[in-house]
Amino acid sequence: VDIGINNPMWLNWTYEGSHGFNNGVAKHNLRTIATVQYPRYLIVAVKAGSGITDLGQLRGKPARIILGYMIEPDVLTYYGLSKESVEAAGGKILSGTNPADRQDFDAIIYGGNLNNTPEFNLWYEVSQKFDLRYLRLPDTLLDKLAAAYRWQRVAIPNGLLRGLDEAIPSVGMNGTVIFGRDDTPDAFAYALAKSLDEAQELLVWNMDQSSYSTRNVWKTDVVPLHPGAARYYREKGYMK
Repeated sequence: VDIGINNPMWLNWTYEGSHGFNNGVAKHNLRTIATVQYPRYLIVAVKAGSGITDLGQLRGKPARIILGYMIEPDVLTYYGLSKESVEAAGGKILSGTNPADRQDFDAIIYGGNLNNTPEFNLWYEVSQKFDLRYLRLPDTLLDKLAAAYRWQRVAIPNGLLRGLDEAIPSVGMNGTVIFGRDDTPDAFAYALAKSLDEAQELLVWNMDQSSYSTRNVWKTDVVPLHPGAARYYREKGYMK
C-alpha cells in the first residue's frame, strides 16, 4: 500500500511478519507517519443473573462465548479453555460483529470502547439490552497480556458502560497509526504530518473518539518513524 491506517499491534506484526501476518514475511519497509490517540480496553462481561463470577466456571459447560480477535483467545487459554474444548462441551464461540450472536450468550471477552464503529458497537447494544456483570481478570494474566502484546495496564473507567459502576483494572491499547513506506517521498510524509497537526481539532468530531497529542504523535515502538514526518515534528519542537 502507498498509505495505510491501522492499529499499532497489527502494524507491528506486519512489520515483523509475526502472528501469521503477511504469511510470516517481515515488511521492514513500513514507516510510521503519525499516531493519533484512540483507546481500546479489554472488557469481560457475563449476564448478571448467570451466577458466573470467574471464567473458570465455564470449563466443561455448554457456554456460548462472544470472543474478540486480538488478545482475547489468550484469556481463554489462561482459564484452560479453547474453541475446541468449548465446542466439545456443547458450547460455541460467537462473533461480536454478528447481530444474531449478540442475542444469546453467556460471556463476552472482547476489546472495545464506547463508540459506534462496527467492530465495537457490540458494547452499545448488549449493555443496553442485558444486565451485565463486568469481571476483573487476575493481575498475573493482565501483566502477561500487557508484556506479550505491548498493551498498557489501565483501568476501564467507572460508568463507561451501563452497569459498570466502578473502575476495573484491565489492559488497553492506545493509538491509530498512519503509515507509509520507506520510499514514501519525504515531502509527502512531511505534508501529511503537518496537515494532521493543523487539522487536529477535526478528530474530536469523529465517532471513534480520536484525539491528537503532541507528546505521542511521533512515538513508535516497532515501526520506524518516516524521516519526512520526523523533520516536521522536530521543527515543531514535539521531538527533542
